[in-house]
Amino acid sequence: MVYSLDCLTIVAVCVIASFVSEGVLYFWIYRSASFRSLKDQLERTAKKLDVLKQQSVAVGKQKAKEKRVEKLESSIKREAAKELSIVRFKQAIVMFAFGIGLYNLMSRWYVAPVAKLPFVPFSFVANLSHRLLPGEDMTDCSMAFIYALCQAGLRPAVTKWLDLGLSRKMVAMQEFQPPTYDK
Repeated sequence: MVYSLDCLTIVAVCVIASFVSEGVLYFWIYRSASFRSLKDQLERTAKKLDVLKQQSVAVGKQKAKEKRVEKLESSIKREAAKELSIVRFKQAIVMFAFGIGLYNLMSRWYVAPVAKLPFVPFSFVANLSHRLLPGEDMTDCSMAFIYALCQAGLRPAVTKWLDLGLSRKMVAMQEFQPPTYDK
């Protein structure tokens, strides 16, 4: 039985699906005027924050500057979290739809082993690697395992390569942490 062709087919389908889903995200989210203005606004405020952080002040006014920087950071993070949560939700919907659809489609075609593992995996991994396969040979690898590996490894690489989504700075701004109150 030729395993490599089935495995490569699954990888190719996952890569193509990643490009298609990124295209859908581009036309639905990234190309919209609201997303572009949000991205520009967040980048401008991040630059203002960087300039404010790098300004030198007198020794006595250092605490006031730190408070201004903290207040500006928290307001940026609150606004970013609110606005970007909508974008993240839309992304999650598209990724979920493509993931489930592709999994259902491929699980109907690939009901036989598509690869042979050179080892017997741990029980948790064995359940995923042997999913939907008949027999007791735990070194047989199902389509679901290859698909999960591709989703975990290839999709983020395609997203980063196309450079369409949220920048690292935007994601960092979105991570809102409640303010701490010093006594």
